[in-house]
Amino acid sequence: MNRFAPLLALVLVVWAVSAGISSLSSATLLLATVLVAAGALVHEFVAGAVAANAGATSSPARQFATCLLQNLFRFAIGAVVIAWMAVSALWFFGG
Repeated sequence: MNRFAPLLALVLVVWAVSAGISSLSSATLLLATVLVAAGALVHEFVAGAVAANAGATSSPARQFATCLLQNLFRFAIGAVVIAWMAVSALWFFGG
């Protein structure tokens, strides 16, 4: 089941990026950056709290959700970085 989580996370990120690109707004990129950064910080906080309870066993559904969220943030950070590089290149070259 955890093999399916990265694929689902990638599909969700591609869908969100496609929706953001279709709006053609630089505010969308800024908002996505803030949301991904805030989500990554919350994820790190929760991961630290979960590590404190490492001795407890968790259900398969919780393991799947954890794997999905980890991959979702990983792909979202990559997508935001790529989007900023593309926007910066367009601004630099006057596109």
